[in-house]
Amino acid sequence: MQTFEETTLVAWVLARGWWFVYLPFAGLQIRILWEQTWLTWTQGEQMIGFSLIHVYPVFFLLGVLGAMGTALWVLVVVTILGLRRNKLLTMGWVQLCLSAATLVLTFLPVDRWVLRLR
Repeated sequence: MQTFEETTLVAWVLARGWWFVYLPFAGLQIRILWEQTWLTWTQGEQMIGFSLIHVYPVFFLLGVLGAMGTALWVLVVVTILGLRRNKLLTMGWVQLCLSAATLVLTFLPVDRWVLRLR
């Protein structure tokens, strides 16, 4: 899968590296969202991430490293686009939008909204 229009070493690393940083981050984010929505809705207020950190610490650490890697990936891609060195193909735009949306979702207090609806 190609992310950028031109194939350079940086473009190749960015296209392949996204999978290694985004997938652990997405897995962590799905687990956190599950705790913030379904678990909070059915069982009341939760200590979000407490059981995750104590039961699966490696998964949590990989997810946090993936979050940092995804943030770095977004910054690098936006910088490259800002310098107009490469053009993003459709897959690159999908990766950029997914990454940005997941990063924004990380900072939304979803559990507070769920408790108000309950």
